[in-house]
Amino acid sequence: MPAAYSADLKRLIYDWYVEDITMTYRKAAARAKVSIGLVAKIMKNMDEFGVVVNPNKRRTGRALDYDEGDLAYLTEWLQCHPTAYLDEAREALCEAREVE
Repeated sequence: MPAAYSADLKRLIYDWYVEDITMTYRKAAARAKVSIGLVAKIMKNMDEFGVVVNPNKRRTGRALDYDEGDLAYLTEWLQCHPTAYLDEAREALCEAREVE
């Protein structure tokens, strides 16, 4: 599966299409070196949601085991311990959450 295209690139493709009256999906796709389907999806998302990416799309894969509080704790902890190893960060988080 190819890497995801950035929202900036998608916005640029949309801007090209809107600003140039002669621009077609095919021309926009060729210019950005993406598929015509991606250009169509960008335009559909702009029509439906007003943004180039679908805000309702769910991430695939395993659910995260941490929440926003854990992320804030780890961010602060890593700023205080910039040379720490991953296992040390995990142990610190487990101690803070009182988890074994």
